[in-house]
Amino acid sequence: MLSNFFLLILLQRLFIFINVDLHIPQIMSVTFLIGGFYCFRKIGIHRFDIVVIIYLLYMILNGLMIDYNHHGEFLYRALLAHVFPVMCYFIGRYTQIDIGMYLEKMKWPILFAMICGIAFFYLRPSWYVAMKEMQIKEFANEMSISGVYRLSSFWGHPYILAYATFLYAVFITNKLVQGGLQRKEMYFTFFVNFVCFIVLLLAQLRVTIVLYALCIVYMIFFSKHEPSTKKVKKILAVSFCFICFAFMFLQIAADNMDYITNHMLNLTEDNSMSDRFEHTAGGINTYSLLGDGLGRYGFSAREHGMWAIVDHEFQCHLAELGYIGVAILYVIILFSCIRCIRRPHLVVENSIILFFFVAMLGASVLSNAHQYNYIFWYTLGVVWSYGYKKHVKQ
Repeated sequence: MLSNFFLLILLQRLFIFINVDLHIPQIMSVTFLIGGFYCFRKIGIHRFDIVVIIYLLYMILNGLMIDYNHHGEFLYRALLAHVFPVMCYFIGRYTQIDIGMYLEKMKWPILFAMICGIAFFYLRPSWYVAMKEMQIKEFANEMSISGVYRLSSFWGHPYILAYATFLYAVFITNKLVQGGLQRKEMYFTFFVNFVCFIVLLLAQLRVTIVLYALCIVYMIFFSKHEPSTKKVKKILAVSFCFICFAFMFLQIAADNMDYITNHMLNLTEDNSMSDRFEHTAGGINTYSLLGDGLGRYGFSAREHGMWAIVDHEFQCHLAELGYIGVAILYVIILFSCIRCIRRPHLVVENSIILFFFVAMLGASVLSNAHQYNYIFWYTLGVVWSYGYKKHVKQ
């Protein structure tokens, strides 16, 4: 399931168009649960494993003990989307298979989805426009309408494609930085990398654009051993290419560039994070030690006319799992950051982990499997595997 995760997600979406639900996300989640249990029995427990186990047990007990409206339905979905993917941590701990093996298999499905997405974005077939217009709410302003029309390929929202594109872009960019590719493969990789960059810009998600640029700099410094002057020259060359491409993009897609620019400038406002926290709260004014219950504010709440927190993982944890839940999450983040700092040469793995940590500020990435939380947990498991080593190229 993990090795072909994006192909399965793409197939699930394509079959939805002909009103056939293959239930692939549910099957994947149950597979992660079974695989995680098997691997858990095979590993020796370390200190960080105990933190993950506490996180899992707390979520399950919280979901079972705290009652709310539509409890059974919401809890079932939370187990599939939030809890079961965590078991991928133990799969990563046990198998220690390079995350690059899974990302490599994304090549053809992600290229197909990206090229189709670019075509739909500019040609705007009737079904694509209808899918977008369904999202436009009454009294929508120009900014929100521009957000709806961001590139999303076969999906209604850009997150599914943009997050997958980021994951693959990090992987192939590192291949280019490391070098050693045959000429034909290098040209093809450059082409795919260029398509990835176009998609990230047109999908217009701040976190993917900013983190991708930072990850390139990080890769240049740590992917291989070479003189610092050479690394600085590479960074200057990449910066020049970015500036030139941004100028060209401005000429042919000024409206899109305006949206991206305004979206980026919001990050510089003093109250941007606090405003975001208040916005995602949906009127929740008080919080408790245990929260309102696992799954209470998931996507499924919207189907019953209830408030859902899908734009801020910390807000979601605080509301559903309370101060205890968000404290455990902070411990996971703190220990993992220390681990990543001590292993800077794991550039792809660290880039993925950093991306998810930052993405938590703008999306509930750990609470929703469609944002590839299982990739995060698997990668985290690999990084915490004491026998996992990857040497920097000379």
